[in-house]
Amino acid sequence: MSIQLGLERIKRLQSLLPLYTRPTIHIAGTNGKGSVAAIVEAIFRKCGYTTGRFTSPHLLTSRDSIVLEGEAVSLNVFQRASDRTIKVNNSNNVNASPFELLTATALLVFEEAQVDIVVLEVGVGGRMDATNIVPSKQLLVCAMTRVDLDHQELLGRSVTAISEEKAGIAKEGITMIVALQKHEQVYGSIERVVRMLGGYTKKAREVAKRSWDEALDGSLPLPFSIRPFQPPPPQPIRFTSSSGEVLTLFPLGGDHQLQNLSLALELVDHVRDLGLPWGRITNLGVATGIAAVEWPGRLDWVPPNVSFGEPALQISFPLLVDGAHNMAGIISLVNYIDSLALPSPRTFIISLSRSPLKDFREMMKRLVRRGDRVALVPFSSVVGMEWVKPLTNDNMKDLVQDLTDEMNVFQGSTLLECLEWCECQRSDIVVATGSLYLVADLYKLRATSVLPTFGYVSIL
Repeated sequence: MSIQLGLERIKRLQSLLPLYTRPTIHIAGTNGKGSVAAIVEAIFRKCGYTTGRFTSPHLLTSRDSIVLEGEAVSLNVFQRASDRTIKVNNSNNVNASPFELLTATALLVFEEAQVDIVVLEVGVGGRMDATNIVPSKQLLVCAMTRVDLDHQELLGRSVTAISEEKAGIAKEGITMIVALQKHEQVYGSIERVVRMLGGYTKKAREVAKRSWDEALDGSLPLPFSIRPFQPPPPQPIRFTSSSGEVLTLFPLGGDHQLQNLSLALELVDHVRDLGLPWGRITNLGVATGIAAVEWPGRLDWVPPNVSFGEPALQISFPLLVDGAHNMAGIISLVNYIDSLALPSPRTFIISLSRSPLKDFREMMKRLVRRGDRVALVPFSSVVGMEWVKPLTNDNMKDLVQDLTDEMNVFQGSTLLECLEWCECQRSDIVVATGSLYLVADLYKLRATSVLPTFGYVSIL
């Protein structure tokens, strides 16, 4: 089964389940949707609201897509809602897709928990995505992150066509906040669709970087270092909200995350301006939420001396993990790596998903350079998403060996073999990227999970 877009099945399924009534923020776009959702949810939670968040794809199991109060929904709650959704689907011959079933399960979980606010990420596209089932009277605001080429086989061959499809989440009377866009024509495409659907658009104001202020931020942290390992410090930021200035530290790395933060803060500001019951949104709560945000698998650092596998392999190098899977994501990753001035040769572990219209050769050309060391490995099968397949090692080797004859390429049959090879190369830092499913494999391979905020310890 492949991705199945369309609203007919989810509409029928939802009509047979309890009415969804939760105030909702809906987020579409190509890259950054999950990051924006994580930031927004953390802010509302720190402002004292009960929160639900639905993002995709999942990282470790299907239920970590559904987050209540900052943690993956409990197994009992998830199973009860999932069983009910599946029973309704089967007994009424709805024939919903796996993602539609998961979306309906998430909405049921949030409705039964009576959360104050839900942050909902679009799966693929927008107009025909299952999450677009949320009625306009439940929407507070919707958002568009940066739009770029991805899923062209489903959404269109140009950024204009893709942005029009994604803007289809717009609803009458609802504002869509639009992030800073790489492609200028995207603004016009979004504006046309939103106006046609009776909504409004607003561009997000940019967050500003600022200098570290010891009186506000505490003692100046140590700078990034490989040996001894010291991760990059959080980014001091400034944002002028509708009720004053927000000064805080932002833990997510990369300039692209500052763009995601800008969109998230504009969304929160818009909801605050709606008035009651959003009076508990304060600049202190916003600052605290930003400082507390976590988003696993995106420019995520695993320190040295962590053990993977059984028997355990203890790595001696820091591991930078990022789920970049398209050109826009790879460019953001490369910009971040370049900002760290990593020594050459650099070492990568790469896994890629099959996709007929992705220009993997150009992606690898942007990522790897002359003399780099590259370990290739297919990610493992993805439960509940059987249509997702990895490229073979031979396919991936063709992509990187076209670039230069001076590249050290290793083809691993397992991820643990790749980590062992990186050890033998005496790598300073290893970057694992190309697919979020590779990231999931790394976290599953780790002896003890590292993501307590999202409840992953209980998932494993």
